[in-house]
Amino acid sequence: MYQRYKYYFLTCMLLMLGFVAEIAIAESNQSSVAVVLGRKAQSVTGGSAGNLPERIYNKLAKAQKYLAADKYDDALRILKKLEKSQQRRPAALAQVLQTQGYVYAQMENFKDADTALDQAIKLNKLPMQPTLRTMYTRAQVLVAAGRYQDAVPIVQDVIFSSPTPKPEHYFFLAQVLAQLKEEKTAIIMAETALELAESPKENWLQLLVALYYESKLFEKSAVALEKLVTLRPNKIKYWRQLSGVYINLDQSDKALSSLEVAYKQGVLKEERELLQLARLSMFRKVPYKAGNYLNKAFKEGLIKKTQKNYELEANAWIQAQELKRAQEALALAAPLSKNGEVFMRQGQLYLAQDKWSLGEIAIDKALKKGGIKKPGLAWLTLGIAKYQSKKFKGAANAFQKAVAYEAYKKQAIDWLNHLKDPAHRI
Repeated sequence: MYQRYKYYFLTCMLLMLGFVAEIAIAESNQSSVAVVLGRKAQSVTGGSAGNLPERIYNKLAKAQKYLAADKYDDALRILKKLEKSQQRRPAALAQVLQTQGYVYAQMENFKDADTALDQAIKLNKLPMQPTLRTMYTRAQVLVAAGRYQDAVPIVQDVIFSSPTPKPEHYFFLAQVLAQLKEEKTAIIMAETALELAESPKENWLQLLVALYYESKLFEKSAVALEKLVTLRPNKIKYWRQLSGVYINLDQSDKALSSLEVAYKQGVLKEERELLQLARLSMFRKVPYKAGNYLNKAFKEGLIKKTQKNYELEANAWIQAQELKRAQEALALAAPLSKNGEVFMRQGQLYLAQDKWSLGEIAIDKALKKGGIKKPGLAWLTLGIAKYQSKKFKGAANAFQKAVAYEAYKKQAIDWLNHLKDPAHRI
């Protein structure tokens, strides 16, 4: 017998402790709304509606059916008559005005909706929970009308007075505060909403990311975005934002990793993201990967075949010491260029590999196309290419042209003197 009572007593204690814990958590969360924008929260007390006369109840029920069927005019016709007839019965009038407010809200007549709901609340005849629901609806109506400042204290009081505040209420308050550019307080409310929610919600995390980013809280923004990519791994915008936040945090390794994960999952399909992946790969000293990303993207038609994009691929291959593949990319870029700069790069790359004839052809094309930044250098390198190919007369002509450019004059004269000595002719 003693053991049975002991077990019963322990069970009751555990249940009571759980109940106390829930109250403690609720009170802890409610403390966040005790003061909002300098205003102290006010406790809401509900009234006692009592039982409606059957005739009034039936008419009110009929109006609510019309409301559910979107027959707003029919609902209002009943409610207006009830409003006149129930002026001496505040409990009934409160319910009539409450329903009237809901009808106006559905009609997007926010001014009349606010008036009706406000009057219903002020009669103080609705029980506690209906009062809180009516207040919350009124706050939503005010927000829909763009009256954000007026909505804040109402939601504040709803949360403060609720035995177990809903996470949706905190999130709604966060949205309103965000509209008012009160990011710091909005963050507190959004964080509380997510803390209370059974599982993270996408649009809640989106708001939190925006608030963190606006407040330059990039580390917190990264944490929220990590949750978003876990929740919605197929949404590229979250991977892109996560990579961008890591860049703001000077964590280029994580920025690259996030885009690589998205790439492997087949999410990266847009040109902008693919180019960013390639650039980050080059920055992180893995240019071979960058070259492959770009080459594959060209073949799949995911990035435009422009001079700039081909040059980016060429740069990746040059960094990776894949000079043959770099030349292939430059050969595609050069005809697209408005000037001879790409041909010039192509020629210099050939000369670096001792491919004199190919270098000569490319630099000659550069000069003919024109618009190159350093024509003196072009004539000088063309002369060197011709010299190495034993085209001494052509080399001399190129060096003579280079003499006209002050920056390359001395080198060109040295080469010309070199050519005059038969012993130096290869």
